[in-house]
Amino acid sequence: AVGIAFAVWLAVVGVTRYCRYPPEAQDKVDVGGLLDTNYEMIYRLQPDLIVLPISESLQKSKLGKMGFRTMEIKEKSVQGILESWRELGEALGAGDRAETLAAGIEKQIEDIRSSVQGLPRPHVVGRDQNLVFLLITRSVSRAAPFPAPRNLLP
Repeated sequence: AVGIAFAVWLAVVGVTRYCRYPPEAQDKVDVGGLLDTNYEMIYRLQPDLIVLPISESLQKSKLGKMGFRTMEIKEKSVQGILESWRELGEALGAGDRAETLAAGIEKQIEDIRSSVQGLPRPHVVGRDQNLVFLLITRSVSRAAPFPAPRNLLP
């Protein structure tokens, strides 16, 4: 969401501490994270719109009660992200620019699909309980075993 906001030349005033892209995001006011949102700082910034992942319904509720306009980004799929880009662009008067960017991404995806059509699909190995997903080689027999990382969360 931050990337598209910068891409359509919007005045981004604050970001979460996790926003690292584009590099300009690191120069913006840090409003905390999911578990330690700095609502006082958000109030001081008085943003016209706050963009949140769709999974952050608690944040949306709190910010709505504070009188802020929010918009949710559908972050679970590429199609959802691109749809959200278009909606964000429309909401902020930059619909043409957002459409151009989204259409460019869709073309890149289609170009990649076309270039790999007919090739064997890669094997994907996942360890859901540790939130680890690794793209292994096209041949499982060449895949080296990787130890699961330690779970750092309690």
